[in-house]
Amino acid sequence: MPLRSITDAIGAAIKWNASMQTASVMLKNSTVDITAGAASISIKGVSKRLDARLPSFIRAAKQARCTSR
Repeated sequence: MPLRSITDAIGAAIKWNASMQTASVMLKNSTVDITAGAASISIKGVSKRLDARLPSFIRAAKQARCTSR
């Protein structure tokens, strides 16, 4: 599933940095940075290791959304 589909579904904004190969997903006061091929993502500047790319991203995004309230 494309990342854009996920961000649209949860009402988040997404920005792509082609030179860094990084997508930044913004929702309320949280930002999640996802770099293509990386084994971790950054949530509010804190690195989180991924177990499996997509499921871990969804879990991390949910946690970031819950902690931003």
